[in-house]
Amino acid sequence: MKKIFSLLFDTFFEYKNDRLGKLERKYKVYKILFFKFKFKVLPIKGKNNKIFITQNGVTKEVKNMLPQISIIIEGDNNVIEIGDIKKLYRSGIEIKGDNNKVKICDSKHYVAVNIRLAHYKKYNNRTLIIGENLLSGYTSIILLGDNRKLTIGKDCMFSSGIEFWTTDMHPIYDLSTGDLINEDKDISIGNHVWFARNVSIHKGAVIPDNCVVGAHAIVTKEFSEPNCLIAGIPAKILKKNIRWEREY
Repeated sequence: MKKIFSLLFDTFFEYKNDRLGKLERKYKVYKILFFKFKFKVLPIKGKNNKIFITQNGVTKEVKNMLPQISIIIEGDNNVIEIGDIKKLYRSGIEIKGDNNKVKICDSKHYVAVNIRLAHYKKYNNRTLIIGENLLSGYTSIILLGDNRKLTIGKDCMFSSGIEFWTTDMHPIYDLSTGDLINEDKDISIGNHVWFARNVSIHKGAVIPDNCVVGAHAIVTKEFSEPNCLIAGIPAKILKKNIRWEREY
């Protein structure tokens, strides 16, 4: 009897390949007799995952596809909050693990970010917060490792090709002790920081308020003095006591 009922009345999800060939959950299908009704859904697997988006000052929980950003979640108790942004483009968020949070605050500028809290294994309890009024070209954020945090202050400006890495991806061990010597670390970016083209920011990096980071710099350490010009490989302070402004 149950088998006959399922042939006439059923609900299931329909999957399709994304641009990288990975299967994503795209539609929820309701079958009633000989008719099928398809509704777009977010490709989310897990329990108690929530996505909130703010538009025109009103915040609501999202249940279906977002045209301006691609979202994939595999895990439980993850939260994504997207503020009121002038335009999100070329953007995506992928989370794999439990109890993770991504928050992108309101912005009156254009924002393009590709956020990956995902890898071949699950990581838990990570937090990414992007402050108000970010202006960005294409920015890639890789946040891996349990209990890791990446914070970006308000009024920042990122050119294209910006990358954030809280990890080296592959572990390195001391031969004599067997100890891990390249642990994942947090990253902290202050308010009103400008990254020029193709800057790479690595684990443990700290950039104070009102700094400028020059093109192609590789930032691998903590800086403590605000209002500085930082550049080079590895990055170092080239000039102190500076101030910068946006042209737009």
